Amino acid sequence: MDLPIVNLTVEPQPVLEGNLVKFHCAAKANPPVIYYRWAKGGNTIPDMSSDTYEVVVDHSFFTEPVSCEVTNALGNTNISRNVDVYFGPRMAAEPQSLQVDLGSDAIFNCAWTGNPSLTIVWMKRGSGVVLSNKNTLTLKAVKQEDAGKYMCRAVVPRVGAGEKEVSLTVNGKYNAVSCAECEWRFVCSTPDLPKSYSEEEAS
Repeated sequence: MDLPIVNLTVEPQPVLEGNLVKFHCAAKANPPVIYYRWAKGGNTIPDMSSDTYEVVVDHSFFTEPVSCEVTNALGNTNISRNVDVYFGPRMAAEPQSLQVDLGSDAIFNCAWTGNPSLTIVWMKRGSGVVLSNKNTLTLKAVKQEDAGKYMCRAVVPRVGAGEKEVSLTVNGKYNAVSCAECEWRFVCSTPDLPKSYSEEEAS
């Protein structure tokens, strides 16, 4: 007599998001099994009490494991499995448009999740030049010609792609004028003296 011995299988694996997956909880128990309890990400799945659970999976099954808990008169045994779900890019941190001064740095941040591993590409709209393959795009000492639309694109091979566009506005600065370019003019005028004062001076 002992606690249940449990084996949890998941079929098929890997599986594309939106397809049906079957979980089978095989248990050997003496005393016999009283009931099964299923959960996903720690939350109980209602109305599930058999040894089999079938569901159409989405991306959340990749990070939230499904568990099967088997109970007999002596206690319970719990076992869990993640599903290797293939899913296209999902945005984890959305980039924001920027407005910076001429000569300053512009830093864009963009984060995606996906399975299998994805590739990130930063490009300026209308240009075929790849500016970065990282989550962050840094433009040093921006010029007026750097202003425009930038695209953060993520690709999961053979699964899907996603993109987000942001804009960069570059504020111009007024150039200081040097003193060598300045012409200074001073005008000196003498105020009119009172008449009585002028007569005394004359005498």
